[in-house]
Amino acid sequence: MKRVVLVVLGAYVALHGFVLFMHPVKGVFSALAQVMILPAGIVDGIPVWYPRVARLTNEYRDSDQTLSKHDAFELALNRAVYDASVTALGHELDVSFGRGDDNLARARKVAEAVLASSVMQDKPTTRLVTLRKRMIDDGMPFGDAAKRYSDDKTGVNNGDLGYISKNEAEEWLLPAFSLEAGKISDVISGPDALWILEVIETGEHEGDPWIHLRGISAKKSTLDQIISSRHKSSRPWVFVL
Repeated sequence: MKRVVLVVLGAYVALHGFVLFMHPVKGVFSALAQVMILPAGIVDGIPVWYPRVARLTNEYRDSDQTLSKHDAFELALNRAVYDASVTALGHELDVSFGRGDDNLARARKVAEAVLASSVMQDKPTTRLVTLRKRMIDDGMPFGDAAKRYSDDKTGVNNGDLGYISKNEAEEWLLPAFSLEAGKISDVISGPDALWILEVIETGEHEGDPWIHLRGISAKKSTLDQIISSRHKSSRPWVFVL
């Protein structure tokens, strides 16, 4: 066991020393950094390749001449770690990446998957489930809860969403049409937020049902928020600083 630890430690020191030798800022042979296939770090099993960090460093400096080498390297390393985090999260969510997808395209796909994932939206979901329980069990008025807790601008008006006809309703609002007046919905997923809805009254006009709604929203967790939270709880392995 001791021998294994020494081997791993020796390999790490050797790698760290070699990469530092090629460091875009501190390295003696920094020009070779862009061709040496070595990891600068690992994020959830996804390698952050050192040549990409070096290339990004030069790109940042080319685009902003006021950046120091050190600041450009920090930006490049953070960007490379972020892109690796996006890829790792995409694999976790079974996102299909195309061969031609660049990092921006991957981020867009993963961002959409995050908004659609019930697992990734556990925090806002739990928040609304707790509020719904308080309103049903403890009699908390829906309007008061909306005014106090809703993330939507309608919260200041007791969460009033107005009158909505079924023919003109957005798809995510359709479950509300199955509720009776005075009833509160389960958590419903909208485009950028989760909602609980209360039907104030119902009616029909020329065969088209309508409802008067109030709502409480909780903004969905974004891709950046998920990655930031994960980095705080489990920091990526970075070999060179």
